[in-house]
Amino acid sequence: MTIGRAGIWAAAVGLMAAACVTITPKPAPEPECRVAGLEVGAAIRAADDLFELEAPQNFFPPGTAKVYALVRLTDIPGALRMRWKWYGPDGRLVRDSLDVPANAEGLYLEVLTAFDRLDLGPPDAAPAAGTWQVVFFLDGRLAARRSFVLEAASLPRPGFF
Repeated sequence: MTIGRAGIWAAAVGLMAAACVTITPKPAPEPECRVAGLEVGAAIRAADDLFELEAPQNFFPPGTAKVYALVRLTDIPGALRMRWKWYGPDGRLVRDSLDVPANAEGLYLEVLTAFDRLDLGPPDAAPAAGTWQVVFFLDGRLAARRSFVLEAASLPRPGFF
């Protein structure tokens, strides 16, 4: 018995129909915004459409006038609210940025950087030395915290001019 081209094609179609697969696509989950870093430093600059600290640091010498807190977020699915709270060594709230809206257009962003600044006053004001803390909130939830030290001015030792 000889099978012609039509017979082979019919057999192939029959085999494909016997092995049919159906799928129900599910939308991809929305990316979840993540805090990729919270750093502090004495100066900030813009670089390639993002902010960055000139030199991240944890210790600030006497006379430091400003401390910047820079947050780096990744996988931002839409609009969000950010907030920074700064606490002195005694645990008291020193500054509250209140809510800062970002990405109001609701676009997906791969990376977003933002900063807040703590003004310590003129160099002769001498803010409280010790361990300070900046706390970062994202959409009303605690997202990150960072401690840093304002060093005390060294006092001259007795007997030295």
